[in-house]
Amino acid sequence: MGDPRIAFTFGNGFFLKGQKDPARNIPLDRIFLGRRAFFAISDGEFCSFIMLHELAHFVGFIGQEVIGDNGRGWFTDPQIAQLSVDQRLHNADSYAGFADECRTGSSAKPRHVKAFGSSTSDPCRGRSPSGKQTVNSLSWTAVNAFGACFRGHP
Repeated sequence: MGDPRIAFTFGNGFFLKGQKDPARNIPLDRIFLGRRAFFAISDGEFCSFIMLHELAHFVGFIGQEVIGDNGRGWFTDPQIAQLSVDQRLHNADSYAGFADECRTGSSAKPRHVKAFGSSTSDPCRGRSPSGKQTVNSLSWTAVNAFGACFRGHP
């Protein structure tokens, strides 16, 4: 289950410039960081994993296919290994994990990656503005915190 107190975004929000969620009256074109995200800032690798995960939701695929949360963890974890190819391609942790492997040159599971199942019961589950089903369709931004992740300090 995703934790919107850490981060949330709207699926494909990158393509929704200037639009607002009518139910919450908040911008669709943002990645939001919650208070718990600030605890991750002290761990640059974990912070970057969170941001890459949220960016996967935020951008999605051309044609407005949403990248959801079909499972959390590393590709070797049973929750991810059991996913179909399509589910893995539409899973935000898959993108964050791939970027981590490219950065480190290692397929070893990082200590900050925790496995658990699908977030289909996620309280932030909803629909994108186009009406397509999204999983963890919300995500919280503070641009300063995002920058701090990549500077390595708060």
